[in-house]
Order: sequence, then structure tokens, then C-alpha cells
Amino acid sequence: MKRALTTTVLTISLFGCDLVAEKRTCRSGTELYMVAFERELRAQGVETTRDKEEGVCFPSDKYIESNRAMHRADEYYRGAAVLIKNKEHEIRIREWLLKDERKYSESQIESGFPFIVIYSGSKEQFENTKFTLNCLQYSDGCP
Repeated sequence: MKRALTTTVLTISLFGCDLVAEKRTCRSGTELYMVAFERELRAQGVETTRDKEEGVCFPSDKYIESNRAMHRADEYYRGAAVLIKNKEHEIRIREWLLKDERKYSESQIESGFPFIVIYSGSKEQFENTKFTLNCLQYSDGCP
């Protein structure tokens, strides 16, 4: 299943008398996927911009880096990742991680929100993890 939509944007700048064209590529998808994709691009030193309609944009000549970032973002997306946006949600997630002794990795994204990837050993555990993460977003009375 394709999780990103790719578009190409042509930006033209005027420097002195010369027209310089910078070709940019943009990808869009779910918020969580875009956070992971942008994070992976920046980790490779690729300058990104965000556009509400276009998604995450980057120089078109960074094709190899964008493919690497897409691959890693797919892993995060399928790896039961969660972007935490408020303190109550964060507390519920951390309590669950400690109680179930789950393996996870954590990083901070540019906006300061924690980004956590919870590792799943099987497809069944992955589905259960996704269900629990969704439940914990709204309530602490999850199974």
C-alpha cells in the first residue's frame, strides 16, 4: 500500500540577472508517516520544508536520500510508532511501556513532541500494540 503521494514543485529565483530554477519534490501522507519521513531526511542532512497542501518538500536531486528516508519511515509506520502531543497521553504510554516491559526507541522531533517506536515480535503483537496505542490516546482504561 502506498503511503505517500509525490509531487514536484519548480521554484524560480532571481539572482542578479540570472534565473535559477530549483526543482523540489514533495511527498504527502498521514501525519505520523510525514513526521517519520521528515525526521529521516533531516538525519541525512537534507533540507526540508513543510507545505500544508504538498506535504514534506525537499530538493529533487536528493532522490537516493528520499528513498532511504521513505524506507525508514515505512519501518516506523509499520513498527507501531506514536507521536505524543500532550502530557496525559505521554503518561499513559509510559506506564503501559513499563508495565508490559516493551522494547522501544524514543526521539524528540523538532516541535518538541516525543516520537516513540514500539517493537513488535509478531504480526499479532503488532496488531495488539496498534490497538493499545490507539486506545491509550483517548483513555487509560485499555486492556
